[in-house]
Amino acid sequence: MTIQKMNRGASKNVVEYEKIVFRGLIMLLPYYECPSFNICNCNLCPLDPYVDEKIGLKDDEKCRAQKPTRMKIGSKYPGLLKYQGLTGKEWAGFSRWSGLSEEEKKKVKDRLNRNLLQKRKQK
Repeated sequence: MTIQKMNRGASKNVVEYEKIVFRGLIMLLPYYECPSFNICNCNLCPLDPYVDEKIGLKDDEKCRAQKPTRMKIGSKYPGLLKYQGLTGKEWAGFSRWSGLSEEEKKKVKDRLNRNLLQKRKQK
């Protein structure tokens, strides 16, 4: 996998994008598809293939993109994005949920519903 720079736009207003060559295909990096890309300052972007190699600080901005948006973009890049557009914490929960049997999932849902009903009664 290699990353190359490419220019896009008119000659006066040239915008430089990175493209990635992955399995013989040339594509833009996933985070360029994010609707929040131009206003986001998130250092640990879930749509960055190299997110695991970066270090986040306590005061860093969080990702602005909604989870369904990131998942939709991430699904276009199987094998490139380790967590398919999810954060590490979201991926851990997704993996755990996917590993449960249908019976275990039903127990968890029932427990959640019971807890919600109890909270509503307390109000």
